[in-house]
Parts: sequence; structure tokens; C-alpha cells
Amino acid sequence: MTNTGNNFDGNVTIQNAGGISVNDNATFIRNGGANTFKLLIQGIGSSMNVNLDMIWDINSGTEANNELTINDNGTLTVQEDLKLDYSGGMKIMAQLNNTATLNVLKDILFIATADNLVELKLNNSAVLNIGRFFVRGTPKYGLLNCNAASKVVYNGNKYIQVFADTAGSGTGDVFSYMNVQLNNSRPTIPQVTMAGSARIHGILTLTDGVLQTTNSNKIYMRPASSMTAGSNASFIQGPATYSVNTVSSITNVYQVGQNNQLHQVDLTIDQTTNTETEYTVEAIESPAEDFGYSLPGTIDLVSKVRHYSITQSLGTALDDAKIKIYYVPDDGVSDVPNLAVVKDDGASNWIDLSGTGSGSPSGSIISGSFTSFSKFALGNKSGGGNPLPICLLHFSANENNSQVDLSWSTASEINNNYFTVEKSRDAVDFEFVIDVPGAGTSNQTLYYSDIDLGPYRGLSYYRLKQTDYDGSFRYSDLVIVKIKEGGNDEVYFSVQPNPATDVMEVIFGGEIRGKNAPLISEYSGKIFIFDAQAKLIYEKELGSSFTKLGVNLTYFNQGIYFVTLISNDKLYKAKFVKE
Repeated sequence: MTNTGNNFDGNVTIQNAGGISVNDNATFIRNGGANTFKLLIQGIGSSMNVNLDMIWDINSGTEANNELTINDNGTLTVQEDLKLDYSGGMKIMAQLNNTATLNVLKDILFIATADNLVELKLNNSAVLNIGRFFVRGTPKYGLLNCNAASKVVYNGNKYIQVFADTAGSGTGDVFSYMNVQLNNSRPTIPQVTMAGSARIHGILTLTDGVLQTTNSNKIYMRPASSMTAGSNASFIQGPATYSVNTVSSITNVYQVGQNNQLHQVDLTIDQTTNTETEYTVEAIESPAEDFGYSLPGTIDLVSKVRHYSITQSLGTALDDAKIKIYYVPDDGVSDVPNLAVVKDDGASNWIDLSGTGSGSPSGSIISGSFTSFSKFALGNKSGGGNPLPICLLHFSANENNSQVDLSWSTASEINNNYFTVEKSRDAVDFEFVIDVPGAGTSNQTLYYSDIDLGPYRGLSYYRLKQTDYDGSFRYSDLVIVKIKEGGNDEVYFSVQPNPATDVMEVIFGGEIRGKNAPLISEYSGKIFIFDAQAKLIYEKELGSSFTKLGVNLTYFNQGIYFVTLISNDKLYKAKFVKE
């Protein structure tokens, strides 16, 4: 639909259970005019399906905004990208109300030249399902405004997704999340990574998929927010933070974990004032005993498998705090009455916080009170019978002259019958490679190795299965192995020359014997070039036959430009100067 600049109403309305299906791109172009320019989907059963991209290309116009509105329980499904592209005129406003649903199976692109010109707003109980990335230029113009019971769902089974950060342009535009659901069933972990730090004001529901965070890119749960539904299939791998701004006792649930395992921690806080203070928890797969700290007389052993880091930002003093640690079989708890929680004192000493445990080999333990934060772990009281073991220290699979070298190590095995190495082409269906006998029960580090003489060509996945005498078993993380065959798997991305004058080349492909080679079909990509005002200047699909792409810069103004490439489920970025 195009408004060439005349003053006519450009409206498309779908209602009364009506439906529209577009087999190609659905494009809305406005080059001027003062009248409304709108797509409205409303009413029970009303829907629109777009088989490729939906594009809003707004260049000029006055008075009336450009509106994409979904009301009631209307539904819009875009099978590929939703592009909100503003270069002039009135604001692009996409709004979901009531129980409306917007499904975008790939990317949502925000393209603008200043703040408050492109906005996606979720009201009431509206739901946005996104299958891959939010893409913003530099600066990060574009608003995501979530209210009430609305929800953003990172929803997919094919792509590794990137959780868009809250920070935007730095001058006004931000992403404001209310409720967020993680629902990515891609086989390899993590399924979702962070573009930066994100703040959630409502509920984070962990349904499926692991969210990888770091100290600089993490989840901040705002006061009165919560995490729910965590499991071994879905947790935060890395640090997670809650903000507290009350003097009332409050317990926050941290659904953190590592290595295919949820290690939930509940932290109860009693602050002396209502000054907002942040508390960060991380489960770390590193033995507490490796710190070599001195043990108190009441403790003779600390965990050989993991510890927990808990920190407090500058804020208020504590009246009191307690921690509840949820332990699992590989924590090695067998003597609950003699289980304790320990923390370090900052001077290389463990402190006995005692605690009350429940259950074996799985259960939980609530510590005694403390007023400062540091490292925490499980401890065995003097004379107790908790071995607190670790089973698997590492598992690796590495290509070596068209074979795959396998190695792993364990410490303090208990009732370990045997190991099985398995491999898969798709990380779903696995086949047997080899069995290796275990050591039964051992208190020393043991090393194992073997070779797969007949690996798959291309991309494959390996895992280690450890089976006890009683038949119970557990798996390691998946390890990816790539053996080249004809094409290549690694993505190489560069922009040259830089600075450039007439032509700039984007190099995109892999390397075979020192030469650039085309990518296999599953690693095709899409390139975008933005100017310094975040206006989209150029875009192109890159198929599997590309090794490099020449971009004619004749019509580019002098200045700085930003190149974004989406390929192999990842974002690649570069900057160049046009002279």
C-alpha cells in the first residue's frame, strides 16, 4: 500500500473474524499526505498472515501517525522480518491492545533517525512472539514499551536468540519489559544470549532454554518482580540480579544454574532502610575446596563440585539475610543432619552458617543468619558423612586429522559403573560410539580418553553419558565438532578497504587452504548498512554462493557507516568511513 503524497486515507481494516494472507512481502509506503495511514486488525478470529516480510517504509507526511494496531484477540503473523523503517514524516506506532498477538518468526528491525519516531507498544494482556533478534542501528533508536500484563516471548526452536538490552539511544529511546517468557527449544545451549543488560518489571517465566548472562550483560529484576517455572531445561547460566527497596522481609528466587542443571537459590533479605539495593547471585561450577580456605573446627569438608557468588551493590545495611540452597544428586548429600552452609569471611576462612536440610540426595538447606555477602557453598560437619563429590570435571571432543579425539576427567566417583560416548547429526537423535568402564568409587582425579575413528562430516554433536550401578545416569553438555567437507562452516566477516571511496567490499564466507570459500546453504546471511543517524541505507540477502559483495558507494555521503550482518544465528558488526 502506497501513499504517494496525496491527502487520502490509507487504511486497511480486518475485523469480524476476517482474514488476509499475503504470499509475498506486505509493504506500506508513505511519501507524504496529512491523512491517516493505518493497518487495523481487531475482533475475535481476525488475522493477517504475511509469508515473507512486513515493511513499513515511511519517508514523509504530516499530522496523522502511521499506525499498526491489533485489538481484542486479533493476530498478525509475519513469517520472516517486521521492518519499521522511518526516514521522515510522522511517527511509526505499532500497538497491541487487549489480548492481541503479534508473531514475528525472524527479526524485528527498528530504523529511525532520532528518538520517539518508531515505537512498539504492548498493552493489557497482549503478547509478542519473536523468533530471532531485535535489530537496532547505532544509536539504538526505537522504543519497546510494555505495560500491564503484556508479555514478550523469545520463542523458537531453530535460532540462537539475543535478548535485547534495555539501554537504547542514550537520549530517550529504551526497551521497557514487563513480563518476559523464555521458550526456545533449540537443542544446543545456551539458547539465548544477552545483547546487554535488561530490566524486567514483572515476571520472567523460564519455560524452555538456557539464558546466558555475564557480569556486564545480565538480567535485572526490578522491585516486586519475580522468576518462575525454572527447571533443568530452562535457567539463567550466569549472574542474575534483584533490586530490593523495602524494609519488609522479602525472599527472591534466583533460578540460576550451570551444565544442564538448575541450582536454585532463594535469598531472604531484611534491610534497615528502603534504599534500593541490588543483590546478585551466580551458581559457579568450580569446587569450593579449590580456594584452599581454612576450615572452622565444626566443618571438615566443603563442596568439591560448585560454589555460589552473592554480592550486594552499594545501598543499605542489612538487619539480616538467609540463603536457601537447593542441592541435587551430584552435590553428594547423603547425611542431611550433618549438612551445613558455609561462607567465606573475605580473609581466606570459611564460616559455618549451620543450617537445616531436607531430603537426600536432592533437597534444600536454609542457612543461619548473616549480614555480609561473599562466596557460599555446602559443607560437611565434622564427623559427618557427606562426600560432596564431583563426578565430571570436563568432557571434550576435538577433530584431529578427520578423527575425533575424546577425553574427560572425574574426581571422587561414587558407584560409577561406566561411561558412554554418543554422537548426533542434529543434537536430537544420538547413536552409540563407545563404552568405557568407570572406576566405581574413587577419591582421586581420574582421566579417560578414546578416539572416534568414524565421525560424521560437517557439523555434529557429542555427549558423555555416565551410568551408576543402580542404572541412574546423567549427561554432559553437548560438544560441537566441525569437520569440513567441500564447503566451510566458520563465518569470516570483514569490510575493506577502510576508509573507502568508490567501492567497499564485504567479505563473507569461510576459509579452505587459505582461500575464501562459499558457505554451505544453512549459513546464508543478510546485510544492512546504516548511516551515523541510524538510517538504513542498504540491505541485501547473501546466499550460500557469496564469498564477497561489492557495495557501490557513489551515492553515499561522506561520513561514518555501520554494517550489520545476520548469519549463522549470530550478529556481526563493523564500521567503515566513506571519504
